[in-house]
Amino acid sequence: MKQTQTKFALIVLLAIATTAPAADNFSQWMRAASFRPDAETQQKLASAPATAEGKHWQFARIERSRGDLILQSSGLVVTKLPAVQGHVFSSRELLAYLRLHLPEFNEPGQGQFSLVNEADKSTWETAAGIGTILKLTTAGLPETACVLSENSPDRWTLSLIQTEGAAAADALAGNLQFTVSPATPLDGCVIELRAALRAIAAPTREDEQKLADAAQAAWTRLMDKVSQFVEGNNGACVPELLGSTSRMVPWDLVAKAFHQPSVSWIALEGNWASTDSDKRFRIEFRSDGTCDLIEFNRKREELRVNLPIKNAADPKDGFALERPNDSKETLAFFGFSNAVQDGIIEKMPEPSTLTIVRDGEKLTAKWLGLAISTSVGGSVNITQPSKGKPKTFEFIPAQD
Repeated sequence: MKQTQTKFALIVLLAIATTAPAADNFSQWMRAASFRPDAETQQKLASAPATAEGKHWQFARIERSRGDLILQSSGLVVTKLPAVQGHVFSSRELLAYLRLHLPEFNEPGQGQFSLVNEADKSTWETAAGIGTILKLTTAGLPETACVLSENSPDRWTLSLIQTEGAAAADALAGNLQFTVSPATPLDGCVIELRAALRAIAAPTREDEQKLADAAQAAWTRLMDKVSQFVEGNNGACVPELLGSTSRMVPWDLVAKAFHQPSVSWIALEGNWASTDSDKRFRIEFRSDGTCDLIEFNRKREELRVNLPIKNAADPKDGFALERPNDSKETLAFFGFSNAVQDGIIEKMPEPSTLTIVRDGEKLTAKWLGLAISTSVGGSVNITQPSKGKPKTFEFIPAQD
C-alpha cells in the first residue's frame, strides 16, 4: 500500500511539472505552499483593528485545512513593456504597478479586490504596504480576506486570513504570489500569479472543486485585465503562451515535498507549562480565541480561569491575559479569610496580567500580580499590579 501511494505521489508531481509553465516549478510551488509571513508581519495582523463584530484577524493556515492542495497559476508573457505618461516601465515597475493598482484591475460583479478599511489606503499606497488587509469579492467564493504579507521587487504575496473562531465551510487558506521574471529570449518579462490553496472545511471534494474553479476563474480574469492594461498603454503581450492551470492533489501525498516552512507561527496554541521551580503556571490555548490560565498553589491545587486572549497594549509585548482579582473564589484559593477577601474587593483590585510573546519553541512572559498585606489591626493593604514589578517566566510545551 505504501509503495502504491509513493508511486502515485510521483505521478502527481510529474503531472504538475509537465503542466506548470516555469522551468523551476517545483521550487516555486513549494515556496507558495510553504510561505509564512515574518514575525513582524504576523504581529502587525494580530494588532490590527477588530472587525465591526469585535473579532480579530488571524492567518488561515494551509496545514490546518482538510482539503486537497490546490495548485493554480495564471501567467502573461509581455513582449513589449507598457508606457504610462511617456515613461516606459521596467519589468519590476510593472509588477509594482500591478500591486499598487490592484483594486483598479477589477471587473465589478465578477472579481474585485478592495481595501477592508479605507483608512489603510495611505499604507497601501506606500512602497511597502505590508499589513494592509484586502477582500476579494467574486462569483463562487465567499468574501475572502487577505493581507499583503510580502513585498519585494520581484515578488509580492497575499496571504489569506480569517476572523477568529470557526471558519466557514467554504473558506480557503493559503497564499497568492505574484512574480516577475525575464522573458528570455524575448525582450520583455513574464508576470505570473501562483496560488497554493486548501479548502478549510468544505464537506465534499465536489465542494472543493467548485471553490477551486471559482478561484481559478478570478485569477484568469485578473490576468486578462493586466493584459488589457499592457496593450492599452503601447505594450504588447502573448497571453496564449502561458495561460492558466489548476490542479488538485492529495495533501498527504505531497505535503512533505511542498510544505516546508522556514518561519514559525507566533500565534498561541497548544498547552504550555512554566519552567520555574514551583511550576506555577500552565496555559491551555483554545481555538475560540480564549485560553485556560491555570495557577498552582503549594499544595498543587489548581485555580483554572478561562480568559480571552487580548493584544498587549504595547505590540512588542505580544498578547495579554488578564485574570480578575475581585472574585471570592480566586481569593479563597490563595487562603484569604472572608474578612480579608471583603477588604481586598472593597479596594477594587486590578486584574493580574500575564503578557506573552512567542519566541520560537518557547514563550516568554511577564507577570504583574496583586500584592496583598494585612496589618496587626486587620486592615488590608494592596499594591495594584500596575504599580508592582513584573516577574519573568518562561514556558515550554507541556509534556502531558
